[in-house]
Amino acid sequence: MAATTILQRLLLLALIVTSTLSAYCDAPSPAFPPPQLDSKTHASKLHKTTNRITRAVEDIINRDEFNTTHLSLEITSQFSGLLSLQHTARERSELRPGATRITDRSMYRIASMTKPFTVLALFQLQKAGKLDLDDPISLYLPELNTTGTGKGRGGLPFKDITLRALASQITGIPRDLAQQDVVNNPDEADRLGLPPLPDAGRFKGDYNLPECDQNVNYTRACNSTDLLGWVDQLSPLFAPNQKSTYSNLNFDLLGLVIAKVSDMTYEEYIEIEILREIGMNNTSFSTPPDDVAAVARGIEFYWPFEIGVQNPTGGLYSSSSEMSIWLRYVLSTFNAQATGVNWFNPTSFSGSLNSYYGMPFEIFRAKTKDVIFDTSNSTRPLTFVTKGGGLPGYTSNVVMIPEYGLGITILIAGDGKALSEILQAVTEEMVAFAEQAALDELWHRYAGVFNDPASNSTMVIAVSNHDGLHITHFISNSRDVKAAIDREDEQMVFHLMPTLLFANEEKQRGERWRIMPQKRRSSAGGKGKASVWDNFCVSDVSWIMYAGKPVNEVVFWGGGVGEGQRVGEVELTGFRKVLGRQEEEKSGEVALGLVEQF
Repeated sequence: MAATTILQRLLLLALIVTSTLSAYCDAPSPAFPPPQLDSKTHASKLHKTTNRITRAVEDIINRDEFNTTHLSLEITSQFSGLLSLQHTARERSELRPGATRITDRSMYRIASMTKPFTVLALFQLQKAGKLDLDDPISLYLPELNTTGTGKGRGGLPFKDITLRALASQITGIPRDLAQQDVVNNPDEADRLGLPPLPDAGRFKGDYNLPECDQNVNYTRACNSTDLLGWVDQLSPLFAPNQKSTYSNLNFDLLGLVIAKVSDMTYEEYIEIEILREIGMNNTSFSTPPDDVAAVARGIEFYWPFEIGVQNPTGGLYSSSSEMSIWLRYVLSTFNAQATGVNWFNPTSFSGSLNSYYGMPFEIFRAKTKDVIFDTSNSTRPLTFVTKGGGLPGYTSNVVMIPEYGLGITILIAGDGKALSEILQAVTEEMVAFAEQAALDELWHRYAGVFNDPASNSTMVIAVSNHDGLHITHFISNSRDVKAAIDREDEQMVFHLMPTLLFANEEKQRGERWRIMPQKRRSSAGGKGKASVWDNFCVSDVSWIMYAGKPVNEVVFWGGGVGEGQRVGEVELTGFRKVLGRQEEEKSGEVALGLVEQF
């Protein structure tokens, strides 16, 4: 066999970012560093985008069905706010009117959006050496081992349930402190064909329901005794770490652990060590004053109701402006909160091919072209890191899109049906804007012709909405590198993928990227699905080395940081050469394929 054929086969095996069974995989992600969405360069497009969002949201919330609904919507980059939109219900409560005008400082019950604060407390306490995420909860709450076997009377295997599993919704513990029990709603029980029950001994006596929360018409919040007594009689839905299922009880139990190891109440720890530290000075577990209250009409009694031991799962009050502070904090620190933890990574599968649970986020992935319906043909996956929340009269949602450094907050007091429409309108517009902003920045900062005349080496870097930043032309020492890798019967794209690392981490200089050759998925178009394994793809970012240096590493140097800067040099680590940017009037960019249709 010819030496060149052996080399070609070796390169193909090492370079193609697919499994041996897969034919075509989606474009790699991330495809670019998060764009500067709040820069002057994008100001005009941002203004048009937020105007369209404002009109769309106002069209929704002004419908008669939402006459009693308050709304706060904010969009932020990881650096600063991009849009703040507030709506005051046209018909406010007469029993408890609350704020006369909704602003970005108006307070809502944010419900399960409290859970990420509980998880952040775990990260901090692990870093302080006060707990370990992989310890069983029974180590911290030995009272759960009531039989001495690691199981309560109901059979929950607490000795096998770790703090990490609790935070990741993969314990098999049922959902609630009896809030799902329809014994409190006889009409619903009758509609379902359930048999009637005697009134006598309605609560603890006959039915073993905790005498708190809705079981006593919201006259008493549940406490730790209620919680431990309830979980002691529950049976598992699944074995720990077998399958994810949503459970508020997971976080109620974590709250007890946080209180025990911190020597503070759970509420004190969250407010002192997290909320005040990051500048959320008004967010609290205490009921806010009425003059800033977004009170849901028709369920006014629930506004001040304290939920006690359930605070770790849904007890916080906050505003859209302070949730934007939170989103900026998380977007800037999600990979630096705890050793061995990337907060945005999934921990288990959820209910569909593209849905996952995190710690405690609900994570969804979609192809860019399916989000930006009319302006993109990119198959690159986008990751939506979300957390929703709901309490009687209150609906909340945050969405983070780390590829863009983008965060969205929607807070509703009233009819929560508006959420899905509003979220759809905001997502489509903001992703389209952010994607184009990212492509514009790629074009200006990185695209161009780079060469080293002494070694007859040239690299042409282009941008398109389908392929992102990619190499269209690569000559090294008079050899066509692309031709050496690409076979005649394949259409390879040489993607460039940022690692978000730097050659000089201290000064944040020298951006490390990786070349990711890949077969074009579009080349399979019209042929139908060839195999059940077509979508089986595994990442392999590290391929062949040359004398200990990665052949596919590209380091961008020069140009500084910030708006309007362009890289001046491309270092090809494995090739041991540096290519300088060629002046555009001398480079023949169009002829070399640098300019592509977006």
